[in-house]
Amino acid sequence: MLISLVRRYDQIPWLHQLREIIRRWWRVEVTYVDKEGKLVYLSGQPDNIVNRVCAICLGSGAGRARCLESIAQGRSAAAALHAEDPASPPQLSTSCHLGLATMLGPIRVGERGERDGGMLYTTGFFTRAPGEEEIRRLLDDGAALAEPLGAREVLASVPVLAPDDLRRLADVLELGVRAIVNLFVELEAKEAEIDALRTRLGERKGLGGLVGSSSAMQEVYRLIERVAANDCTVLVRGESGTGKELVANAIHELSARASGPFVVQNCSAFNDNLLESELFGHVRGAFTGAVSDKKGLFEIANGGTLFLDEVAEMSAALQAKLLRVLQDGSFWPVGATVPKRGDVRIVAATHRDLEEMVREGRFREDLYYRLNVIAIALPPLRERRGDIPGLASHLLRRHGDASLSSDALQILCDYEWPGNVRELGNEVERMTVLGAGQRVLGRELLSPRILESTRGREPALHKGTLREAVEALEARMIREALERCEGNRSHAAKQLGIARSNLLVKIKGYSL
Repeated sequence: MLISLVRRYDQIPWLHQLREIIRRWWRVEVTYVDKEGKLVYLSGQPDNIVNRVCAICLGSGAGRARCLESIAQGRSAAAALHAEDPASPPQLSTSCHLGLATMLGPIRVGERGERDGGMLYTTGFFTRAPGEEEIRRLLDDGAALAEPLGAREVLASVPVLAPDDLRRLADVLELGVRAIVNLFVELEAKEAEIDALRTRLGERKGLGGLVGSSSAMQEVYRLIERVAANDCTVLVRGESGTGKELVANAIHELSARASGPFVVQNCSAFNDNLLESELFGHVRGAFTGAVSDKKGLFEIANGGTLFLDEVAEMSAALQAKLLRVLQDGSFWPVGATVPKRGDVRIVAATHRDLEEMVREGRFREDLYYRLNVIAIALPPLRERRGDIPGLASHLLRRHGDASLSSDALQILCDYEWPGNVRELGNEVERMTVLGAGQRVLGRELLSPRILESTRGREPALHKGTLREAVEALEARMIREALERCEGNRSHAAKQLGIARSNLLVKIKGYSL
């Protein structure tokens, strides 16, 4: 909208030159009055004649109403001109209720066809001399302002502009307005491109299956992109349920091995003998029940990525065999007499403190350094509470189009989440099952343990940055406004005091 753009007039050096031309040629100041009747001083001299006249008029309810009525009439006329020639911003030479020469325009058409952005330019001359009755009415309406401003003397000193002069002034203003419109259309396009690039490079809402825009997750995304381009071993660390497998999969998908297999093995799921067979395979007759040769995961994952979850649960013997694979790429299937080789990238993960395990002799130090070439630490959910609203919305979409009530979402944000994102996913699924058919899922559907753990407690403070806390509050307020307005975004935007287009951007950004 031009209203907001013109207020950034200091970014347009030649706009000052345009005002100087008008000042010297017509000996007037150009003042902008927006669609709400508010004066915008561009001259830096708020005591000029025009501003004093407008200030007297806008200083009273009746005078302000007549100003707004003049603006509305001018905007209607400009809208009619726009309908005739949609390609060009409508300009209209007109006058206010006192006869003060004005220029209206341009009006920009929004996405839904609504017209907005009408701007009234007061020039400093009357198109006709105000009558005594109008002056008296102005003085009566602005009685509190009349005496200090000398309203009668001010009005008497404003000359009447000849029609030819008014026409020339209108032409100059129109040229200036069109130039402003063209300039800011170009600026808006560049800013949109910059915003999109910034979102793509730094402020993304997720990567792969990971969801979250907190600063901690932004660092995770940056590390994933860096290590994906190389073939080094990666150690993903974090509590259970934080999404370590999603990190491994994102690394695989962004790497040159994306066309190869992505194989997952939880090292705590089998005992030593079975895990060795799973990883390295076996030959026929290697042990009772081995009736045929079997490929191991290192062979199956050839050319791709092998994700070893809970690698700290491996026995010392298996740790030694894994170290050999990392060192030279060779491995021995159980019962084999000839080693095999594989081209496999290893991504390992654990929720344990490997450094402490090394000190206690429960994990090989040489293997630790082989695995810990690049470490990616996933933050627990309680340390990135600002991501909970977006995560909950993302998880809800898997089960339908329901949403969470504001109080239910607040309880989820206050809960400590020992099971992290996995626990949140289970809770959201539970709520959708119990609230089948409901559009809004309330707090009564939450698990008793969550309700009990948050009952009587002060709301938890965000442990992230101030920006993350503000974003969490903003997302909550938008959600509550949408609920109050039953999904009507125009009404919600009005309640929140923001533009509808701005609200739509935020709804998309917060995945509401």
